[in-house]
Amino acid sequence: MTIRAVAWKLGIKWEVAAHLVRRGLLEAAGDEITAASIDRFSAKYVSGVELARLEGTSARSLERRLAEGGVRPVSGREVDGGRQNFFKRAEVKRPG
Repeated sequence: MTIRAVAWKLGIKWEVAAHLVRRGLLEAAGDEITAASIDRFSAKYVSGVELARLEGTSARSLERRLAEGGVRPVSGREVDGGRQNFFKRAEVKRPG
């Protein structure tokens, strides 16, 4: 798949998807990204926007709460200049 197709599938802007590829969080072989790569990415990372939507709050509020608990994004505005914050799912998982 192309970066644009992957962005659509993940519900993010293509610039965000391209940034994730450049950072090595989303694996690509040249200009192509496989379904397996998307699955690995989705299993390992989650966006702050998605987390906030699931919790019914704003991304900023959620990210502030996560930071207070010691959880930092692996990619995003203050980490590497990315347009959207992404977190490791394992670090934001709640019990139950």
